[in-house]
Amino acid sequence: MSVSSQFFIDLERGELCALDRFLERSRSTLNAAVLETSSAALSSALQAMQQTVRHAVQQLEKDALINEVSVAMQLLDEQADAAALAFRRLTVSELDLMLEDEEVSNDASLALWKILDVIGPIEVRL
Repeated sequence: MSVSSQFFIDLERGELCALDRFLERSRSTLNAAVLETSSAALSSALQAMQQTVRHAVQQLEKDALINEVSVAMQLLDEQADAAALAFRRLTVSELDLMLEDEEVSNDASLALWKILDVIGPIEVRL
């Protein structure tokens, strides 16, 4: 039986917008790159995250004075595991190619680190 857990991620405006762009472009890229992960779990995790992030982006657009927002995400265990595995395997160069902008890529990278800090242990590869 899958357990659903809710977690909060504090993201700055740039990180949130970059995460939205990443999630929009990532489904096919990550599903193809991460063969050991259940693509259904990963796809549903990305979709759940994207809905939450889009809602937060809309809230930020209404108030230009807000620079940071706490985003509530809810994932099943298998979704969190699939997302953590996919995010850990993503390289900086893959992010750069996917997002086509170094600043957006840096902000997306920070957002993904914050998510990984909550859903799975961070592994640093040099």
